[in-house]
Amino acid sequence: MPRAPRNATAVTDYPGGPDNVPRAVASALRRRGIIPSKGKKKDVSDPYKLKKGDLPDDIGGLKTAMEVHIRILWNVLSQTAIPLLPDPNVLANFALRYTDAEALRKLLNDSTTAARNRATDRMVLTAVQQVRQRCVSERSSIISTISRVPDNALHIIFTAVHSAGLTVWRPDVLGGTPTSPYNGSLEAIALWSFQQAAAVFAYSHLMPNLKYLEDFALLRRIYLNFVFSYLRKKIVKEKRVPGTAEKEAQDNKVYKLRSDLTDRRYTYLKEHG
Repeated sequence: MPRAPRNATAVTDYPGGPDNVPRAVASALRRRGIIPSKGKKKDVSDPYKLKKGDLPDDIGGLKTAMEVHIRILWNVLSQTAIPLLPDPNVLANFALRYTDAEALRKLLNDSTTAARNRATDRMVLTAVQQVRQRCVSERSSIISTISRVPDNALHIIFTAVHSAGLTVWRPDVLGGTPTSPYNGSLEAIALWSFQQAAAVFAYSHLMPNLKYLEDFALLRRIYLNFVFSYLRKKIVKEKRVPGTAEKEAQDNKVYKLRSDLTDRRYTYLKEHG
């Protein structure tokens, strides 16, 4: 491969002209200052990911409470569970029923929503029972946290879903934007039911600061971070490489065990010289 002339002062000095400069030669010319250094690639950051300092210092367990709430809604009750996406027929039917999220918000805030039919009550009861059964049959820190959410809060959560004419709560995180009518409506369900459940102290064991319960903008940022950043990435990774979630969970488990062992050894050496 031709090399850059030692006395090269411009890219045009390279045999074949500037359009034929190989990558290795271009690097050499950059080191000599003949070609401008490449600028750093722009960091296309995740617009929904929360960064350090984005949340108030005194929110307590509010973020964790919201994440637990979404896990209950989306039936993502373990670290390895992959959220399911909506059925195309559900999206089509929902579009016929609601033209925007505001219509659903009015429904949720309407006092007549409480007057549900028996079919809805049965579906809500079944959903609550399914969560309780999993809390008994499975073991994990997430399940343990969910098991402490009282039944009346679970009723609030699933009533909001079924009152909207849905059987399951599944955002369209791959095919739609957060502001689409369907996703906007599911966001309304999540935030409204979270406010109602938190107000009756459903998440008191997580110690959220309830003064932020009416801060809609803050709640929405936490929601978007978990749904359209964290969980969406989880779905994408699993689609690309099946089994990724399980492997990451195992890696985290091994890391935690090693970290705990290191801490114990340090404590022992500190105490025994």
